[in-house]
Amino acid sequence: MKVLLVLAMMFLGASAHPCPHTFADNSTVKLLENYVIEQCTGHAAWYKLGSYCIKHFNQMLDYTSAENHCKSVKTGAHLVSTHNAEENNALDEFTQWSSRPNPRIWLGGYALTDPSQASNFLWTDGSNMDFSAWIQEPKQPSGDGRCMEMNLFETGKWNDKPCSQKNFFVCAFKPDGGCPRVEDTDRLEPEVSQLNPMTDE
Repeated sequence: MKVLLVLAMMFLGASAHPCPHTFADNSTVKLLENYVIEQCTGHAAWYKLGSYCIKHFNQMLDYTSAENHCKSVKTGAHLVSTHNAEENNALDEFTQWSSRPNPRIWLGGYALTDPSQASNFLWTDGSNMDFSAWIQEPKQPSGDGRCMEMNLFETGKWNDKPCSQKNFFVCAFKPDGGCPRVEDTDRLEPEVSQLNPMTDE
């Protein structure tokens, strides 16, 4: 009987998720680096990141399809944007928790023109590109593609890839209905829809 108990404990220990702890009410998640995120009130399976609610989707989609999926699931939702190191680190930890075997995700950044220049990248939600975490040295895109992903080789770092590539993704929206600047969002969204996922043109 003792042997069975020991084996059971070993099995449970080995199968336990190595990263987070989810509390019984599923309202709070404690991540690896002491980040604790709370569930967005009234939005099941969406969690707080700064002033946004975010949700990870374990679907492999090209960039344009991922952005369109975000817009279809919640009013005002887009691919996620981050605006400081703490938000970026928390998003990385959340992504590692959500899909540890494959933490690569699309972010909401994309370039309308030359993708080798960081200044050409914009957020699909219309917010300011006021923070960056490019993996390349110097800290700028490689020019490989017009769409931004996280967690290629180094956790929490950004990389640019062809928009036709398929990744998991994280959507975000403002729960108070306070969408980003309307004039910018209206200007950007048609441009995103023109990104051809097969040609990146």
